[in-house]
Amino acid sequence: MSILLVKNLYKDFSGLKVLNGVDFTVEKGEKHALIGPNGAGKSTLFNLITGKYRVSRGKIYFQGQEITGLRPHEIVHRGIARSFQIINIFPGMSVFENIRNAIVSKQQMRFQVTALLGKNKQVQRETEEIMELMGLSDRRHVQMSALSYGEQREMEIALTLALDPELILLDEPTAGLNKMETERLIDLLRRITRDKTVVIVEHDMNVVFGLADRISVLYYGRILATGNQQEIRNNEEVKKAYLGMKNYAA
Repeated sequence: MSILLVKNLYKDFSGLKVLNGVDFTVEKGEKHALIGPNGAGKSTLFNLITGKYRVSRGKIYFQGQEITGLRPHEIVHRGIARSFQIINIFPGMSVFENIRNAIVSKQQMRFQVTALLGKNKQVQRETEEIMELMGLSDRRHVQMSALSYGEQREMEIALTLALDPELILLDEPTAGLNKMETERLIDLLRRITRDKTVVIVEHDMNVVFGLADRISVLYYGRILATGNQQEIRNNEEVKKAYLGMKNYAA
């Protein structure tokens, strides 16, 4: 069953065509990688799905309901959450406070007195659960700015997970990480997204082939191919257009 359906999607910016009739489907429960060269339109597609950009033409459906044109917060409340290439956290707050903020946002609570949040048992419980799942319980009081870059990337994913989404969009989660940090993040993603549907934009082919059930190749505004790992590895068009330029584990 498709959880996300993108039909004949176009996007242009003042005459510059970025997406040219993209058809893209994500099945419920799968880990789907979206790959392609820089400038192919991957982040633009994410921005259209999440409502940051307006669609020029085409339709987007989530769980059978059209979401084309909805505002970002409306799409989040429908059950789609996204992490970004650039870390999006509150550096002056603690690990606990950052996760709690995401959970409060999910519950559409408006708060003015921080002390009141500590008395909300549901918020407290969900914050504790996310910290335990992510292995962050022992760092609850650590200020975000004191975490390493790799730990901050993990926190970005924790904040996405705190929204309890049906669909998670990860935009280059391993960007800027060293080999050890990347391996740690891959293991973490496998564990925490076991029962989630995930779409991941990633340039590191080892990460893609280590996580994805299916892969779509976006090549300058169009989907060039979609298939399982072996189908994408063996696709001659994909090799010529993209994989031939990349080093990846066979």
